[in-house]
Amino acid sequence: MTNPSVDTVEIALDKAETRYVISDVQSLAEALLARWPERLRGRAHLRARKKCHAALEGKCKPIEARTAFIAACREAGISVFPDDAQRP
Repeated sequence: MTNPSVDTVEIALDKAETRYVISDVQSLAEALLARWPERLRGRAHLRARKKCHAALEGKCKPIEARTAFIAACREAGISVFPDDAQRP
């Protein structure tokens, strides 16, 4: 498996708002599997996990995994930087 890079995103998953900087597909997958709060795991979370797995296997583009990850963040109410900072 390869570990493709993605445009960097920062997310805050805990109450202390510690920001996690993510710049590759493996780190996206780790955030979804190991750091994501159980109560925030919805349909977009599952789609993002599948996209990350596919990207790691070379079956989809890394940008698709990143896009699915951001969708999971939005579904869960998690801010994504710099993406959300640029939204109107």
